[in-house]
Amino acid sequence: MKDNLISIIIPSYNRANLILETLESIKNQTYSNWECIIVDDGSTDDTEQVVNDYIIDKSRFSYQHRPLNKPKGANACRNYGLSISNGDYIIFFDSDDVLVSTAFENRIKEFQKNDNVDIVIFEMGKFVNNDLKAKDKSLVINGSWKVALDHFLTLKILPWSICRPTFKKSVLENIKFNETLQRFQDVDFNIRLLATVKPNYISIPLIDCYYRVADNNNPRKPEFFQHVIESVGIFIESIMSCLDDSNITLPKEKIKEWIFEIINNYMNSKVDISTLYKTISKSNDLLDLNKKELFLLYSLGYLNKTFKNKKGYYFLYKRIKNKYFNIIIK
Repeated sequence: MKDNLISIIIPSYNRANLILETLESIKNQTYSNWECIIVDDGSTDDTEQVVNDYIIDKSRFSYQHRPLNKPKGANACRNYGLSISNGDYIIFFDSDDVLVSTAFENRIKEFQKNDNVDIVIFEMGKFVNNDLKAKDKSLVINGSWKVALDHFLTLKILPWSICRPTFKKSVLENIKFNETLQRFQDVDFNIRLLATVKPNYISIPLIDCYYRVADNNNPRKPEFFQHVIESVGIFIESIMSCLDDSNITLPKEKIKEWIFEIINNYMNSKVDISTLYKTISKSNDLLDLNKKELFLLYSLGYLNKTFKNKKGYYFLYKRIKNKYFNIIIK
């Protein structure tokens, strides 16, 4: 049986201090037939120099720049990397995460054992201050594409993140990352893939990669929270359009719960209040929220923007939450 080529695609932005660990974990793979395409998203640090010095004698690595006619963001980088890839199988990986040395070998073996499978998914652990740990909450889903889609649409504990699957390239022919999204791109991509392609997949309960948890060396950028709130409406619109085209019913109550949790967890003093208002307005256009739902979402957002962690905050938060959930579950 031939050794199929794996293409691993890595978007990168200002990762000079972290990316070499990722590249080392790829170089040390026991399976040797792979190519690594790094797509830079306009880094302003020394990422380009660091990577080029590392790959100078390593022909399987390729350092690319996001084309200028593509919008900034990891999604455009992934799409470009996919367009120039040569592999039979595709892995999307992040520039601060690491792979177990047998990851490629084990993923290929699963495809060889399961001819009808389009996607092989392994587990992912945490990487905290150079300490590798099992993930706190793990969900291993097997079954039809509909089973996985239903879990993704709960928007709670997701079946998998984008670094865990290996895809047959053929299933990605008509699916691309949404280049207008700055957050939730993994969930959006997987929902659209499952709803339109209806692929066969298998989940293996074995950790073969680790994601790096935000710490002092890898902090969340100030604009992170702004981007989360901005992306809510775009994400809902994207999945609604896809599900409608596929004649799949959108679980509106679950989406409403998710909006509340996003505003609660990510709306804070760093986010413009106008962004919150635009997001709630767009959500209303898409989901037809009633007046009480709108009032409670606006109230929660304003509370988090101005009073989070101050005296009396949790009392007000609980009252808003109870009223909101009592409305949407009726």
